[in-house]
Parts: sequence; structure tokens; C-alpha cells
Amino acid sequence: MKKAGILNRWSLVQTGEHTGLLIAEFDTKAKMNKYAKALAAVRRDVEAETGQQSWIYSGTVKASG
Repeated sequence: MKKAGILNRWSLVQTGEHTGLLIAEFDTKAKMNKYAKALAAVRRDVEAETGQQSWIYSGTVKASG
């Protein structure tokens, strides 16, 4: 996705022993939607095979302070 110019940056943060958080940055909402659609099928397959759960939150994250 990064090579295709859809994804600007991403980082993966381990939040627990078996949990993590993927943070992705996009130029436009259209690119974010394209990314989400492309990975939805992959996510469903991984969830079905492993019994894992996943959620997607999309929107602007604002810093406080």
C-alpha cells in the first residue's frame, strides 16, 4: 500500500502480551477507505483461522495538552 501511494505512514504498537494497535496515516479519506476495503478480506481470513478479533476505528485523532 505504501508503494502504491495509498498509505503515507504506519506504525504498530504492542499494547499487551497478545494485543497491539496499528496506526496508519493517509492523505485523504478516499485512500483510507481503499486501504480498509483491500485489507478487510485478509483480516476476515486471519480472524477465521486464528479465532482472533479485530476492530477498525477511523477518524481524526487529536492530541491533547
